[in-house]
Amino acid sequence: MLIIRILNSINELAAGIYSIIFGVEVLAVVIIGSLGSGTLTLASEAVGQSDRKQFKGVCLAAYALSLVVTLAMVLVSLLCPRWIISVFTKDRGIIATSGIYLLLISVNLVSKSGNIVVGSAIRGSGDTRWMFFTQIFGTAFVIACACFFVYTLGLGIVGVFLAVIVDEAVRFAINFGKFVRIYKKSPVFGE
Repeated sequence: MLIIRILNSINELAAGIYSIIFGVEVLAVVIIGSLGSGTLTLASEAVGQSDRKQFKGVCLAAYALSLVVTLAMVLVSLLCPRWIISVFTKDRGIIATSGIYLLLISVNLVSKSGNIVVGSAIRGSGDTRWMFFTQIFGTAFVIACACFFVYTLGLGIVGVFLAVIVDEAVRFAINFGKFVRIYKKSPVFGE
């Protein structure tokens, strides 16, 4: 809600564009979320069997599949952005200017899908609080970044999209580090 408030402070059009672009992103996120659900189940099974190799393999395979979805979104964003956006609006101005935002959010799926898949593996390891805490951190972080990019640097709607990208990338780095620690040193594998 605060992100929408920031967008509305830019102008009403910014909030509309943001909603359209994230509406398109949801199509890919649903598929990636399914991969995350499978990762949670199979990572939990691997932990239950103390199978470190399966734990890693499940996560890496799911992430690789999510990168295929991401690549498909990037290609669609490059090849036919106007067609995709025109499904949601007939406003020619929005269609003409929103292609770059669609590409940015598609590239952002690299980190976002990592957070979904790797986060699911972390939960599958038994650490269910970790993702809750990183979500709280992410919420505060993305709002702070958006305020900085929009109000301090004057980047407008681009600043909001950059804030989302930076937030997902930072949390992916943090989550990946946690995953590596679990994989290498965690007592959940009975060693």
